Amino acid sequence: MGHTVGCSMRLTRRNALIGLGTVAAGAGVIGGSGAFTSVEADRSVSVQTAGDSSAALTLVPEGTNDEYVDDSNNVIEINFDEVKGLNLEAVTTINPLITITNNGTNNVDLGMEITDDNQAGFAQYVELVIDGTETGSNSVAADGTYSLNTANGLNFGLIFDIPESVNTGTFNMTLTITAEAQ
Repeated sequence: MGHTVGCSMRLTRRNALIGLGTVAAGAGVIGGSGAFTSVEADRSVSVQTAGDSSAALTLVPEGTNDEYVDDSNNVIEINFDEVKGLNLEAVTTINPLITITNNGTNNVDLGMEITDDNQAGFAQYVELVIDGTETGSNSVAADGTYSLNTANGLNFGLIFDIPESVNTGTFNMTLTITAEAQ
């Protein structure tokens, strides 16, 4: 997330069709058939990347809760440590955490999913909050429920409902954000 990819190819459709027509005609003259079995061609591709603050989909910490978010080194890390830890047998809401803005040229549908990195099952105690609305889940599909028009944004936060039975310690989770063009 957070990278812009651009491609450019110098081969136009017209040139490709003319080239393929020439190859097919040549093969027909030599072999008596208009078909060929393979083509190998090299093309140049240019790829550019951008940091989260200038990408097609930007992710920036929300000012009111930016103490929990580290966005250095092109990685966004949401961190609750011993000082800012989460209480057992309590519901902790931290909203908003991140603002997502669509800087692309197409409207997109957003999907989000929180998964456990260490199979501890901690993600079941986390709920997404999107634009102030509790989703009731740690994942939402990119099905049009949460849409971003170009140049618009939304924010998300998290609700932790941690029972006393959870062992204290460090839990690592990954938030995956998908954006599908409408």
